[in-house]
Amino acid sequence: MSITKYLPLALAVAVAACESPSGPVVGPGGPQFAGAVGQQINVTWMTLDPVSLSAGQPGSVVAHLWWDDHPLGGKDMSLYIDNALIDSKHGSKLGTATFNVPGLAAGQHTIRVSFDGAKNFVGSEASVTVTVR
Repeated sequence: MSITKYLPLALAVAVAACESPSGPVVGPGGPQFAGAVGQQINVTWMTLDPVSLSAGQPGSVVAHLWWDDHPLGGKDMSLYIDNALIDSKHGSKLGTATFNVPGLAAGQHTIRVSFDGAKNFVGSEASVTVTVR
C-alpha cells in the first residue's frame, strides 16, 4: 500500500475539516462532512495512468475517479492541457474516462483532469507535467 494513493485524500480531509463547522464524519461510506443543510458531502480523489506522448502524434490520457476506495462512476470529468480546456467526458460506471490528446509540440506540458463535484461529492483533480519529445 502506497502513501501516495492516500495523500490527496488526507489533504482533502484536512482542508475540508478546516472549512467544515462540524468537522469530518468518518464511517462506512468514507470521509464525509455535514453540508450547509445537513447533507453528507463525500471526498473524492482522482488518479491518472502514466502519460507518454510523442511530439506531433495524437495520444491519450486515462483518468480514474475514486471515492471510499471504490470507483465513482458516471461523473463528468474535464481534460486541460496547459490550462486550456481540451475535452469533457462522462466517466464510465467504473469511474474511468479516456481522453484523446491532439499532437502536441515538443517541450513540457501540464496535463490536468478535473471533476468539479456533484451532489454529495466534493470535486477533485489530478495533474502531471510531461515532457513531449
